[in-house]
Amino acid sequence: MAPLATLCSASGEAVASWVQAIGSILAIVAGFAVVRQQAGAAHRENMMLAVAEVQNSRRAAISIAQLAQDMCEAVLLELRTTSPLSGTDVQRMKRGVEYQRNTIAAFPLWSLRNEEMMRCFAPLASILDYIADNLREVADTTGKGEPASIEVVNLVVGRINPLRDQVAANLDGLRTLAMSTRAALAD
Repeated sequence: MAPLATLCSASGEAVASWVQAIGSILAIVAGFAVVRQQAGAAHRENMMLAVAEVQNSRRAAISIAQLAQDMCEAVLLELRTTSPLSGTDVQRMKRGVEYQRNTIAAFPLWSLRNEEMMRCFAPLASILDYIADNLREVADTTGKGEPASIEVVNLVVGRINPLRDQVAANLDGLRTLAMSTRAALAD
Protein backbone atom coordinates (compact mmCIF):
# COMPACT_ATOMS: atom_id res chain seq x y z
CA MET A 1 0.00 0.00 0.00
CA ALA A 2 2.92 2.33 0.61
CA PRO A 3 3.94 2.56 -3.05
CA LEU A 4 0.35 3.45 -3.96
CA ALA A 5 0.33 6.22 -1.33
CA THR A 6 3.65 7.42 -2.64
CA LEU A 7 2.30 7.40 -6.17
CA CYS A 8 -0.80 9.36 -5.14
CA SER A 9 1.28 12.01 -3.37
CA ALA A 10 3.75 12.26 -6.29
CA SER A 11 3.72 14.96 -8.85
CA GLY A 12 2.03 14.61 -12.22
CA GLU A 13 5.37 13.94 -13.93
CA ALA A 14 6.18 11.05 -11.62
CA VAL A 15 2.73 9.52 -12.15
CA ALA A 16 3.15 9.85 -15.92
CA SER A 17 6.53 8.13 -15.72
CA TRP A 18 5.06 5.24 -13.76
CA VAL A 19 2.12 4.89 -16.13
CA GLN A 20 4.50 4.91 -19.12
CA ALA A 21 6.77 2.30 -17.47
CA ILE A 22 3.87 0.01 -16.62
CA GLY A 23 2.42 0.47 -20.12
CA SER A 24 5.79 -0.39 -21.69
CA ILE A 25 6.07 -3.57 -19.63
CA LEU A 26 2.52 -4.59 -20.58
CA ALA A 27 3.28 -3.91 -24.26
CA ILE A 28 6.38 -6.13 -24.08
CA VAL A 29 4.41 -8.94 -22.37
CA ALA A 30 1.61 -8.61 -24.95
CA GLY A 31 4.20 -8.72 -27.76
CA PHE A 32 5.63 -11.98 -26.41
CA ALA A 33 2.12 -13.44 -26.08
CA VAL A 34 1.26 -12.52 -29.70
CA VAL A 35 4.51 -14.01 -31.03
CA ARG A 36 3.97 -17.20 -29.04
CA GLN A 37 0.39 -17.52 -30.28
CA GLN A 38 1.47 -16.97 -33.90
CA ALA A 39 4.30 -19.51 -33.57
CA GLY A 40 1.86 -22.08 -32.17
CA ALA A 41 -0.58 -21.46 -35.01
CA ALA A 42 2.22 -21.77 -37.59
CA HIS A 43 3.40 -25.02 -36.00
CA ARG A 44 -0.11 -26.48 -36.06
CA GLU A 45 -0.53 -25.47 -39.69
CA ASN A 46 2.82 -27.02 -40.63
CA MET A 47 1.86 -30.25 -38.86
CA MET A 48 -1.47 -30.37 -40.70
CA LEU A 49 0.32 -29.83 -44.03
CA ALA A 50 2.84 -32.57 -43.23
CA VAL A 51 0.05 -35.01 -42.34
CA ALA A 52 -1.82 -34.14 -45.54
CA GLU A 53 1.37 -34.65 -47.57
CA VAL A 54 1.97 -38.10 -46.09
CA GLN A 55 -1.67 -39.09 -46.60
CA ASN A 56 -1.53 -37.93 -50.23
CA SER A 57 1.66 -39.91 -50.75
CA ARG A 58 0.06 -43.02 -49.29
CA ARG A 59 -3.01 -42.61 -51.48
CA ALA A 60 -0.73 -42.29 -54.51
CA ALA A 61 1.16 -45.46 -53.53
CA ILE A 62 -2.10 -47.36 -53.18
CA SER A 63 -3.30 -46.08 -56.56
CA ILE A 64 -0.02 -47.09 -58.22
CA ALA A 65 -0.19 -50.53 -56.59
CA GLN A 66 -3.79 -50.87 -57.81
CA LEU A 67 -2.60 -50.06 -61.33
CA ALA A 68 0.09 -52.75 -60.99
CA GLN A 69 -2.56 -55.27 -59.98
CA ASP A 70 -4.77 -54.16 -62.89
CA MET A 71 -1.79 -54.56 -65.23
CA CYS A 72 -1.25 -58.12 -64.01
CA GLU A 73 -4.93 -58.91 -64.55
CA ALA A 74 -4.88 -57.39 -68.04
CA VAL A 75 -1.76 -59.32 -69.03
CA LEU A 76 -3.21 -62.59 -67.76
CA LEU A 77 -6.52 -61.95 -69.50
CA GLU A 78 -4.82 -61.15 -72.79
CA LEU A 79 -2.49 -64.14 -72.55
CA ARG A 80 -5.45 -66.43 -71.90
CA THR A 81 -7.88 -65.03 -74.46
CA THR A 82 -5.90 -63.67 -77.40
CA SER A 83 -5.42 -66.35 -79.98
CA PRO A 84 -3.25 -66.40 -81.89
CA LEU A 85 -0.94 -64.26 -79.73
CA SER A 86 1.44 -62.32 -81.95
CA GLY A 87 4.81 -60.85 -81.09
CA THR A 88 3.27 -57.38 -81.44
CA ASP A 89 0.64 -58.25 -78.81
CA VAL A 90 3.32 -59.48 -76.44
CA GLN A 91 5.55 -56.43 -77.01
CA ARG A 92 2.61 -54.11 -76.28
CA MET A 93 1.91 -55.93 -73.02
CA LYS A 94 5.60 -55.86 -72.12
CA ARG A 95 5.78 -52.09 -72.73
CA GLY A 96 2.76 -51.57 -70.48
CA VAL A 97 4.32 -53.66 -67.70
CA GLU A 98 7.65 -51.83 -68.05
CA TYR A 99 5.92 -48.46 -67.95
CA GLN A 100 4.13 -49.44 -64.74
CA ARG A 101 7.40 -50.79 -63.32
CA ASN A 102 9.14 -47.48 -64.04
CA THR A 103 6.31 -45.58 -62.32
CA ILE A 104 6.78 -47.72 -59.23
CA ALA A 105 10.56 -47.39 -59.31
CA ALA A 106 10.28 -43.59 -59.53
CA PHE A 107 7.98 -43.34 -56.51
CA PRO A 108 9.70 -41.74 -53.49
CA LEU A 109 9.41 -44.50 -50.88
CA TRP A 110 10.56 -42.16 -48.10
CA SER A 111 7.36 -40.17 -48.54
CA LEU A 112 5.32 -43.06 -47.09
CA ARG A 113 6.99 -42.47 -43.71
CA ASN A 114 6.19 -46.02 -42.63
CA GLU A 115 8.65 -48.90 -42.92
CA GLU A 116 5.94 -51.55 -43.25
CA MET A 117 4.29 -49.66 -46.11
CA MET A 118 7.68 -49.33 -47.80
CA ARG A 119 8.14 -53.11 -47.51
CA CYS A 120 4.75 -53.67 -49.18
CA PHE A 121 5.40 -51.21 -52.01
CA ALA A 122 9.09 -51.77 -52.82
CA PRO A 123 8.83 -55.35 -54.21
CA LEU A 124 6.22 -54.37 -56.80
CA ALA A 125 8.90 -53.15 -59.24
CA SER A 126 10.83 -56.42 -59.15
CA ILE A 127 7.59 -58.40 -59.54
CA LEU A 128 6.76 -56.42 -62.68
CA ASP A 129 10.35 -56.93 -63.91
CA TYR A 130 9.82 -60.67 -63.59
CA ILE A 131 6.53 -60.43 -65.48
CA ALA A 132 8.26 -58.44 -68.25
CA ASP A 133 10.99 -61.12 -68.42
CA ASN A 134 8.31 -63.78 -68.82
CA LEU A 135 6.64 -61.77 -71.58
CA ARG A 136 10.04 -61.48 -73.27
CA GLU A 137 10.22 -65.27 -73.16
CA VAL A 138 6.84 -65.47 -74.90
CA ALA A 139 7.95 -62.88 -77.46
CA ASP A 140 11.08 -64.94 -78.18
CA THR A 141 8.88 -67.86 -79.30
CA THR A 142 7.22 -65.71 -81.96
CA GLY A 143 9.04 -65.81 -85.24
CA LYS A 144 8.38 -63.92 -88.43
CA GLY A 145 4.66 -63.41 -88.02
CA GLU A 146 4.24 -66.71 -86.19
CA PRO A 147 2.00 -66.85 -83.11
CA ALA A 148 3.42 -67.50 -79.67
CA SER A 149 3.77 -71.10 -78.58
CA ILE A 150 0.73 -72.19 -76.58
CA GLU A 151 2.97 -74.24 -74.28
CA VAL A 152 5.12 -71.21 -73.45
CA VAL A 153 2.06 -68.99 -72.99
CA ASN A 154 0.56 -71.54 -70.57
CA LEU A 155 3.87 -71.80 -68.71
CA VAL A 156 4.10 -68.01 -68.40
CA VAL A 157 0.47 -67.74 -67.26
CA GLY A 158 1.32 -70.27 -64.55
CA ARG A 159 4.28 -68.12 -63.45
CA ILE A 160 2.35 -64.83 -63.53
CA ASN A 161 -0.65 -66.08 -61.51
CA PRO A 162 1.23 -66.23 -58.17
CA LEU A 163 2.87 -62.88 -58.97
CA ARG A 164 -0.55 -61.33 -59.44
CA ASP A 165 -1.56 -62.81 -56.10
CA GLN A 166 1.55 -61.33 -54.49
CA VAL A 167 0.78 -57.89 -55.95
CA ALA A 168 -2.79 -58.19 -54.62
CA ALA A 169 -1.48 -59.15 -51.16
CA ASN A 170 0.91 -56.20 -51.15
CA LEU A 171 -1.91 -53.89 -52.21
CA ASP A 172 -4.09 -55.20 -49.40
CA GLY A 173 -1.21 -54.68 -46.99
CA LEU A 174 -0.80 -51.08 -48.15
CA ARG A 175 -4.51 -50.42 -47.71
CA THR A 176 -4.60 -51.98 -44.24
CA LEU A 177 -1.51 -50.08 -43.07
CA ALA A 178 -2.85 -46.82 -44.48
CA MET A 179 -6.05 -47.26 -42.49
CA SER A 180 -4.29 -48.24 -39.27
CA THR A 181 -1.73 -45.44 -39.44
CA ARG A 182 -4.18 -42.69 -40.43
CA ALA A 183 -5.15 -42.12 -36.79
CA ALA A 184 -1.50 -42.15 -35.70
CA LEU A 185 -0.71 -39.40 -38.21
CA ALA A 186 -3.45 -37.19 -36.87
CA ASP A 187 -1.97 -37.29 -33.35
